[in-house]
Amino acid sequence: MNLLKESNGIFTVLFLIANKKMKGSIILRIRSSDISFLLLVISLPLLHLYTYYVASQFIPRIPFSFWGPLQLILAILLGIKFFRGNVFVKGSNSTMLSKIEFLIFILYCNLVIIISFCSTASKIVPSYMVDNLEIFLKYVIFFMCGYFFQYKDKWKTLIIIIWILVSLNAFLNININSLMIDRRNVTRSLMGVYLFLGDSYAIWAIVTISILKKDWQRFVIMMVSIIVLFILTSRASLYAFTFAVMLQLFFNIKKRYVIALLLLIIVFLLIIDENLRITILKSRHIRTFFDPVQTTSARNKVFIAGLEDILKFPFTGNYGGQILRFGTDGSYIHNCLSLWRQFGFVAFFLFFILCFQTISFAFKILLNYHLNPEPQANLFLLLSAMLILEVIFARSYNSPFIAIVFGLAISIQERGVIDYKNTQVTIIRRGCGFRRKKKIITIQKKARLFKDLI
Repeated sequence: MNLLKESNGIFTVLFLIANKKMKGSIILRIRSSDISFLLLVISLPLLHLYTYYVASQFIPRIPFSFWGPLQLILAILLGIKFFRGNVFVKGSNSTMLSKIEFLIFILYCNLVIIISFCSTASKIVPSYMVDNLEIFLKYVIFFMCGYFFQYKDKWKTLIIIIWILVSLNAFLNININSLMIDRRNVTRSLMGVYLFLGDSYAIWAIVTISILKKDWQRFVIMMVSIIVLFILTSRASLYAFTFAVMLQLFFNIKKRYVIALLLLIIVFLLIIDENLRITILKSRHIRTFFDPVQTTSARNKVFIAGLEDILKFPFTGNYGGQILRFGTDGSYIHNCLSLWRQFGFVAFFLFFILCFQTISFAFKILLNYHLNPEPQANLFLLLSAMLILEVIFARSYNSPFIAIVFGLAISIQERGVIDYKNTQVTIIRRGCGFRRKKKIITIQKKARLFKDLI
């Protein structure tokens, strides 16, 4: 009864916030970018630390954890600002279409889940469906984080401190025998938590890299982050992050750092202890290249089973098919085809279009300029490279982080209009544009000056 009263109180406050009479309230004066940043901090580094210590049984799980409700409240505040800002009027036709596509994608997937839940013929346990509803809620949360994120210099120190703390946590909890993070106390049901640990750390490391201006600082963060991701066990996070930062090295950092990286790797392999070298070569990260059959046989089995379901149910999909076939919800296709298998062609097609639009925008930036991007654009480029690579090769629809780049792509295009024909870049809004290495950007009003989203 107390919980019911508390929830009623929360929704009453949210209703008042949404009411126009509260337009001048303190809550609505909070900038969207600040709420977005707070939501990102809670959803990535704080949950990273909390999840690891709970899974390892170092701290007790908090009943009715406040993380979820706090994330939801912040997301609702952003949602109010999102829909009150003439969101389907503002921007170009392409950005408006992207918003509609994302909205339809979320609604369609949730509709499939609800229909399956209500179906009397469904043999899927309710907890699986509740988990899936939570996953698509996280898609919305991370989309809002990306859409409203605007870097401010006042965040710089805090971002770096958080990165240092999360990195230290990995080093302090390392298992010396395996050189991986200690998971000996992790319960079997939570063993897959390393996927979240790897992705959440990699994204925060990219946020940290994107705000730094000096090449040597970026280089140090990259090297330390690669070591930490090795410790955190997730192969996909390590490979995708390395791919993204290599792009950063080649496009934005002087060549001497690329040479330094190669020399550091060679020297490291030569001077380390032989036993340590053997341990590294036997790790699951390296073993993938030397023994691919052993490391991929299980995934190939579920991949083939997933393809069979796609061919059998090409339009509707087979929601929860892996549970009916293998008895576990973890036996899913480890790439974006999992969407097709679970939710059918419509959901997969919408997701594919969103990814294609994001990739096209990223390539348009890279191919037209030798850029030294501002933090906003640099973050988008690095996250796009990492997260889209993951969903193509390693992450199922269970990983909602890709929604960050969907939001960022739309946000950057709305706030900044890039004229690719002229020699100078025309930016509509300060703080989201690009800067040439030898020419300072000019800020001009062009066509229509969009109103501040906040």
